[in-house]
Amino acid sequence: RRSAPFRGHTTAPLSRVASTRARPYLAAQMPQAAAIVLAGGVGSRMKADRPKQLLDLMGKPVMIHSLELFLGMPCISHVVIVLD
Repeated sequence: RRSAPFRGHTTAPLSRVASTRARPYLAAQMPQAAAIVLAGGVGSRMKADRPKQLLDLMGKPVMIHSLELFLGMPCISHVVIVLD
């Protein structure tokens, strides 16, 4: 469910996200789904020095905000990241 850190960022914030393994009673009650994060592209319209998914937003890359959101949802059993 969690992948290796990318470009100097650690997975420490993701490790603190609650999962259904810690709360098995929720997993039994909720239907499970997968989230697909489309993180490809180069962000050329933003004229940034790197892809927009790696730009910092409030101290973290934009992609980390998306991953933390999905990993914190008890109904999400898998997160798939699609890269270019």
